[in-house]
Formats: sequence, C-alpha cells, structure tokens
Amino acid sequence: MTVNILHISDVHFASGDLVLTEKELKQGIVNLLESIKDDNIYLLISGDITFQGKVQGYREATKFFKEIVEQSKGKIHPKNILLCPGNHDIVRESNFEQFDIFSYSLRGDNTFIYNNNLPYVVKNEEGVLFLGINSVYHLDHTYGLVNIEQLGKALKGMKIDQGIRKIAFTHHHLMNQFQMDTSSIRNASQLITLLDHYGFETIFHGHQHTSSSLILGKSQMYTIGVSTPGFKMQGFTNGVNYYKLSQEGLQVNRYIYSRDNELEGLLGNFKKLDSEYYTRKS
Repeated sequence: MTVNILHISDVHFASGDLVLTEKELKQGIVNLLESIKDDNIYLLISGDITFQGKVQGYREATKFFKEIVEQSKGKIHPKNILLCPGNHDIVRESNFEQFDIFSYSLRGDNTFIYNNNLPYVVKNEEGVLFLGINSVYHLDHTYGLVNIEQLGKALKGMKIDQGIRKIAFTHHHLMNQFQMDTSSIRNASQLITLLDHYGFETIFHGHQHTSSSLILGKSQMYTIGVSTPGFKMQGFTNGVNYYKLSQEGLQVNRYIYSRDNELEGLLGNFKKLDSEYYTRKS
C-alpha cells in the first residue's frame, strides 16, 4: 500500500504577512492537486497556521484550507487532514484552544486536539498509524521540546499490529541548518531513539521554512523538512512537498512557487523539482 501525503507548513496567516497573495497560493495548490493522479491523499499541516498567535490568521486559514479541500475533487477527504501546532499557534491565555477550533473546523471531529494536556495525537487508519507530536506543549515560543516520558508510555501501551505503517510528524526540526539557530527540538536525540525503537518510517516537520532531508536511526527513518509556501524567507524558495511512501521507500516531490512559472498560458504556479528517492535497505 502506498501512502500519499501533501505536506504544507508555516503558512503564517494573516494574508498581509504572505509574500504571495492568498488567491495565488490557493490556486497554485489546487492546480498542483489537479496534476496529481492519486485519489486518496492525506493533507499534512505541520503547524504555524497563524503568525504570532493572531486569531484573524486562524479565520483566514480555515477558509483557505476548506476551499482547497472542496476544490480537490474528492482527492482530499476532511478525515484525511493531519495537524499539529507550531510555536506561532500558541495564543496567549488560551494555549491551543484556537488551534483546536481550527482543527475541528477542517476535520469535523476532535481527533487532532492539543489543548487537553496530551503532547501527542494518535490516529489509526487501516494499515497506517499516524503520530502527531506537539513540540510546543511546553508553551515556549523559542524552541521545540517533546514530552518523551509521556510519549514513551503511550507507545509502550499501544497494541500496534505487526506490519502497520508508522508515520510521525511534528512542527520543529530535529537538527539545525543555521549557525545561530537555537530553536530545534532540545531532546531530539531521545525522540529519535524512541521512534527508532518502535520502527517509525518517517518524521515530517516544518518550522525552518527550508527544505531538508536526513536518514536517522537503525530503522532508517526519513526525516523530511518542508519549506514555507508563502512566507518571506530571504534567499529561499516558497514551496510544498508531496510524498509517496511505499514498502520500497519514500519518493519526495518538492514543488516551488514562482510568479513566472507558466501553466496553460497563465503565469504563477508551483513547479516540480526533480524527485528524490530514498530506498530502504533489506
């Protein structure tokens, strides 16, 4: 079975903070989905929905993602939306309440809720276990942290069927790309060891606004970071990722947006870069 995932992170609404217009970005993603032939696609939104906890940003993001799902022509079902909060999703005095309202508005249920003191969410699909990890459960905007003790107890207590696919995602990166960056997950080594022990295949993340690819642990976890689709990032491109995860490994398709990309005679679209292939050793 192949698991197809469109990964978007760090949209940072309100729209006044975007380097692209909301209309450009939304139409670009809709066009991208039309170009993909797969029918059953998961939409992963890995945090920083808004900018500095702006409630208006959640309202704009709700409308934005609802319209994408509606225009996906059935490729993305609301129940296939995966979410975790980022450091900009902490709203002072209400923690993750606004994020949970956003999550409910998209999915129509309380599956991906993080204002309940649980630093993780588990979603079991047929043959797939999705683990959403809240790397800002400690409510500090400046760095990532994972509640290893609580997560470890949860994984130990789960009855995980043999052969089930295990996919983890979080907001913060595990390793720094920039010399002065101190915002990565502080206990990343413990997290890698824990997920490695339970045979997780992937850890997807955002936060750095840049692309990254690492293979970690004995189980060869694919650790993939996605760039931001619309926030200003000096010298870096705006984009999203599309993953095809099979028994053989992982195919990473990166898409970058440019206003001079042409599609059907119109300028402004996502352009696919060369695919990356990661093959699991036997």
